[in-house]
Amino acid sequence: MRVSDERISHAEPFGEYWDRLVVYFSVRRCAPAAEDLASEVITRVLTAINAGEAIRDVGAYMYGVARNVRFEYFRDKFEKHEEILVDPPVNPAQPSELDATALSECLEELFPESRQLLLEFYAEGKNKRNRAALAARLKIGSNALYIRASRLRQKVRDCMKRRMAAHDA
Repeated sequence: MRVSDERISHAEPFGEYWDRLVVYFSVRRCAPAAEDLASEVITRVLTAINAGEAIRDVGAYMYGVARNVRFEYFRDKFEKHEEILVDPPVNPAQPSELDATALSECLEELFPESRQLLLEFYAEGKNKRNRAALAARLKIGSNALYIRASRLRQKVRDCMKRRMAAHDA
């Protein structure tokens, strides 16, 4: 199907939005279909304009349409029972004993208080109430607790990477 010259001339001002929309969808776990979704948004906006809809702020309107298109994308994937992950795990196998050993060793490298904080933060009953109670017990705010846990998790992750790289070498 050939697109009419009139439609192309109406779409030209939206070229700058197309790149932004591709980035918008790419960073929101829609990377495989980002370009198609961006085109869909522009098509819907052009259809609304051609239908005579009064749009005061095209950028805001386009963002709203993009948000709806993204929701539809995930709804369709969910209904089809497709995998929604953008980057599937490289090694979906169960953690090996080497992984468990490396994790234990990395946790042992932490100070006892830090290790206990990390274990409680990621305990089985992890929820807002448990984490709020942990923050209250430590006499710190919830945000500070999340930041500490994030930094500790990064330390453990770096340690795991070093150990796995040393094992692979």
